[in-house]
Amino acid sequence: MIILPEYVYADPGEEITVEGKLLNTGNTWLHFITLNLSGLPFEYEIIPEKFDHLEIFWNWTTMKRIPKKFFIKIKIPENASRSYAVKVFAQEHFTALKVWNYSYFILKIRPRPNVTVKDLIFPTEVFEGEPFLIKVVLENSGLANATANLTISLPSDWSVDEKVKSVKLGPLSNATVIFNVTPTTTVGNFSIILTYPYKKKLISIKKFGPVLVPLTVPEVKPEFKIPLKLIMLAVALILAFILFFKHYRIRLVRKKPERFKRTKKKGSADLV
Repeated sequence: MIILPEYVYADPGEEITVEGKLLNTGNTWLHFITLNLSGLPFEYEIIPEKFDHLEIFWNWTTMKRIPKKFFIKIKIPENASRSYAVKVFAQEHFTALKVWNYSYFILKIRPRPNVTVKDLIFPTEVFEGEPFLIKVVLENSGLANATANLTISLPSDWSVDEKVKSVKLGPLSNATVIFNVTPTTTVGNFSIILTYPYKKKLISIKKFGPVLVPLTVPEVKPEFKIPLKLIMLAVALILAFILFFKHYRIRLVRKKPERFKRTKKKGSADLV
């Protein structure tokens, strides 16, 4: 009889040891017993892999038989996930019956976060005193939630809205964190430090940006512009002057001057 725990929990990247017991429930000793394992795609080791004898010993205090212990060492890969049904098989090779027995345990890999800096987005040209945005695209390819902290490092005389920002990421998700940066004339590069907790340790990833050379903004002379209201007023005055001039000229033409009128003499007759 093989005695194993029902469930075994493990984290990606660690090495675990599962304790098993081999109990002789028969009436005679067994000899030359081997142990095998199946259903586990990882590297493992059974210690010991065989027993020369499986005796029948009693604990007279509890009145129970005493089993023999064995151990299974398992190395969990960093990218491991999901659960595995692991079968442990024992068989004796001394008798013609070749008595055998098997049992299972469920290996459950706890989900873990896996946060990385997927991309850095920033302008190719920056100008002295003009704010610009640095966008940090994060990706969580793991199957667990994560809280990521981002710290930006800049030239000492540059300014930023917040030097440290936090964001929560769900399993298999992305997030974008934006820094508002104002440069000076100092040439320099920036870097992003990503940290997030996993188990009892803090995972840290550093990403460097290129060297940025702030450009000086050329002085733009203000253009002289005539207000639209002033232009409309001038047009109205010109139109009013033209209308007045035409009206006055018509009146001058219609009114005949006194010096051009003919006067009649006494005794003269009008010409027909």
